[in-house]
Amino acid sequence: MKKYILSGIFIALCTLFLVACSDSSNSNASPPRGTSSQSSHVTPVTEPKTAILSIPAVAGFYQAIKARNYTLAYSYLTDNATTEKGQRLTKDVFIQMAKAADGDNGPVTDVLINPGSTDSTSMVTTIDRSTHLHYHSHLTLKKDGKLWKIVFLDRI
Repeated sequence: MKKYILSGIFIALCTLFLVACSDSSNSNASPPRGTSSQSSHVTPVTEPKTAILSIPAVAGFYQAIKARNYTLAYSYLTDNATTEKGQRLTKDVFIQMAKAADGDNGPVTDVLINPGSTDSTSMVTTIDRSTHLHYHSHLTLKKDGKLWKIVFLDRI
């Protein structure tokens, strides 16, 4: 009896697999009324080139944070960088904040960077930490000579 049940399940699964893999559409058939004969496809979202110019600076900043090289990370900030509370980020204050964030929530394990504006002055990052904490950080940047620098961040 068990053998027949297992055989039936196997045949049913094979049938489902074949049906799912087969192309049931007829390529010679006319499209339904009101639809185009062109195949529909998803157009990828593209950002203007000016929106991504500061990404290398943000990537370098977070690579340094992931490596716990807070002095290098601080070098990506302007001299007058601030937090969302208006606190000026001196080197000592920044390093203290970064160490506290790592101590409280574990080290950064992954960062996803998204342009927040079309002119590279704003970036939104999605940050994952080893404690499974997942959050967003907002950065404001400005071009300082040939380099992009962070002038504002709400979280490390």
